[in-house]
Amino acid sequence: MSKTYTALFILLSLVILISGAAILYFIFAGNNSENNSQIDEYEFRYTMFSREDFLYDFDYMIAFLENNYPFFPLIYEKHGVDMRQKAEELRHYIAYEAKDLNWSVFFNLLRDEFFRHANYVGHLAILSEFTRQDYIRGYEQRLLPYYRHMLNILNNPLTDEIYSLWFRDSEFMPLSFSPTPTGNINTRLIQQATIGVITINAFPQFLDDNDRMLLDEFYRRRIANAEHLIIDIRNVSGGVTSYFNRVVAPLINTRLFMTFESFFASTDFNMEFVSLTHHGAILHTSSDPYRKNDLHALDLGLDRKIFTNWMINPDHPRANFNGKIWLLVGENNGSAAQIVAEFYKYTGFATLVGEVTRGSLGAPLIPIALFTLPKTGILIQFDNAISFRQGSSRPLDMGTVPHYFNREGMDAMETVLALIAEGEY
Repeated sequence: MSKTYTALFILLSLVILISGAAILYFIFAGNNSENNSQIDEYEFRYTMFSREDFLYDFDYMIAFLENNYPFFPLIYEKHGVDMRQKAEELRHYIAYEAKDLNWSVFFNLLRDEFFRHANYVGHLAILSEFTRQDYIRGYEQRLLPYYRHMLNILNNPLTDEIYSLWFRDSEFMPLSFSPTPTGNINTRLIQQATIGVITINAFPQFLDDNDRMLLDEFYRRRIANAEHLIIDIRNVSGGVTSYFNRVVAPLINTRLFMTFESFFASTDFNMEFVSLTHHGAILHTSSDPYRKNDLHALDLGLDRKIFTNWMINPDHPRANFNGKIWLLVGENNGSAAQIVAEFYKYTGFATLVGEVTRGSLGAPLIPIALFTLPKTGILIQFDNAISFRQGSSRPLDMGTVPHYFNREGMDAMETVLALIAEGEY
């Protein structure tokens, strides 16, 4: 009997030992596999591109911009930066001097040593993952051909794969297309209710319901006895112009109208892209010596042009206000805020006070363009046209000049209050 128990004990011990060994093996093997996976991913991330790949994409990028992006001369005129020289210097660095070159280093070099110097003229910029996702969120609910086209570029498999390796979820940030919280618009009355003030902090896609009700109350009741209305958009760097149009439409007495002319080069890319968003005629740039903008455009190689009409109608019920309207602007105002400054100045809707706006606007009603670098999947955004208000020889990217500049030692609000007090308007 004791021999039987002894045999069973030995057998049970062997089973326990074998089971334990198997468990340890699988644990070790699993950890080792995970470690190997991490090493493989690390090696893949840092060896997936050669220096030649980066140089190929760099040369592709510069050639593409030379053909389709017309703002290099304007950047030099506006900021004194020779972008072609910057490109030569950066290419030499990538080819001969950059150490431990990988996708992240290349991306940062493009951003910091090239695109930063463009100062966002013509919306020229490199897209990070949170900007890409922000655009996707803004476009995916829209059905027009332009947005379908842009989504195909933003979601292309190469960019999807590579950006997912180099960006992390924590870097995703909501930008201009994200829902705007209540409080984007503030209203107040000052100086015994003789002056109304509307402060707008951003131009998102939609007017929040609470802000809409705030404006309705302000327009119908609160500014009835005001003599002046100050609209402050100095904090707005861009966004969607239709947002501002909705805000001010109840203040408009008659239809506001303006025509812009935009010039671009007739490359295959530009012709296809403009056709997606512009449904009017695409004309040849004129060589008429009396058309100075056309001649300037031809000097830049811009052999095509389009006309774009902007029109804003009054909204009902109309605001209970018949006083003077002031618009405060500054050097932060670009893109959509730039077109607002230009349009509402030259249609006579408002008197502008502040600083020259930043500019950064291609063709009104033609959104930004995108292209992808073929090896690295990096996304680049830009405007493909230089635009002028019809009758003006000043490109919109040079900014809008206010009627009144800030007085010495004063900001725009202090300046406009001084003008009102002195009756100088």
